[in-house]
This record gives sequence, C-alpha cells and structure tokens, in this order.
Amino acid sequence: LRWFKSKEWYEDKGLLFRRGALLHGPVGSGKTAAIRKVAQEIDVPLFLFELNTMADHEFIEYWDNAVSYGPCMIVFEDIDCSFNKRVNISKAGKLSFECLLNCVSGVVPAEGIYLCITTNRLDYLDEALGVPNERGISTRPGRLDTCFEIGHIDEAQKRVIASHFLDGREEDVEKLIEESNGCTAAQFSDICSQKALELHWRKNK
Repeated sequence: LRWFKSKEWYEDKGLLFRRGALLHGPVGSGKTAAIRKVAQEIDVPLFLFELNTMADHEFIEYWDNAVSYGPCMIVFEDIDCSFNKRVNISKAGKLSFECLLNCVSGVVPAEGIYLCITTNRLDYLDEALGVPNERGISTRPGRLDTCFEIGHIDEAQKRVIASHFLDGREEDVEKLIEESNGCTAAQFSDICSQKALELHWRKNK
C-alpha cells in the first residue's frame, strides 16, 4: 500500500496519518486472507481484535498498545458477530459501540494505523462507522475511508489459485475449475491444496 510511504505528505497537508477500509462480502470470500497478505508484503505489525471477548477498558488498552507500534494494521474481523448497528449482540456483550468509535476517531487522534473492518452482513453496520452509499463511497471518511466488496471468485482468479498449487498440471487445473461451481475463495483454495497434497504423497510413496 502506497499509504504507508506517505507520512510526510500527510503531515505536509495537515492531515492525520491514518486510513480505514471496510471489506464486505460472503463468508469465505477471502477478506481476511487479503488483509493478511497485504500485511506480509509491506511487513508491518498486524493486530487482530477479538471484539467478542473485550470490555471497554480491555479494548482501550489493546488499542493504545497497537497504536504505539505504528505504522501498523488493526483488524476488526466479522464485526457483524459483535454489533448489530450500535447494539452489542455477542454473548459477553461487554464492549460498547461508543468506546469503539471514540478510539477509532475520538478526541485523541490515533495516527500511523490502517484500520480494516470485515463483515458478512453489511446491513448490520452503523453509518456512523462507515458504510458504502449508492455509489460505493463511505458514509464516514476518517473512520472507514474506502469500501471494498469482496465477492465470489471468477474463473480467471480460480485459474491463478489452481495454477499456484498445481503448477504444470493443466488437466488437473481445468478439472478443478470445472467442478468448483459455487465455491468461495477459501473453499477453492482448500480443494486445490488438498489435490496438490494428494499428488505429492502419491509421487513420494
């Protein structure tokens, strides 16, 4: 991400050096995998928040600790499992939506973070946090600046994944693609890795 190399530009323009992204789409579409890949490629710390397990004071403590490592990536995964709009729907139900918002963009600015929030239920998100409008633009820039819809993978994307696992075995690649209608990215990746492992063990008997 070019953002991580833009600190001086942000400071020169008088902007907070922070960014937020919403990734939404069906279960298994690869939202978390995409975030993990980005963090690995740019080599920054990645902090995953287990919102269901946190009370307000725990969230604040963990947030402050993560921010101290900036630049870094912070992830709220499957926020729809914790909140429906502003109501905490988790079994523990200790974290308040107000506490979350105050940390994300409260009086004390948090800089040097790239916040990523994933959800399988876009209708559960509150507009105060940021949801895509009819043009796909976030309702709350400064909290979640960009919104990405991660849908089911197409044939070209399947071919990339299958070729990675089954390099040089075009017949197997085409067969897996043909038989994978309705698969999510996670399911298709697992099918390919299992096939590759099967071939590996068969070769090394």
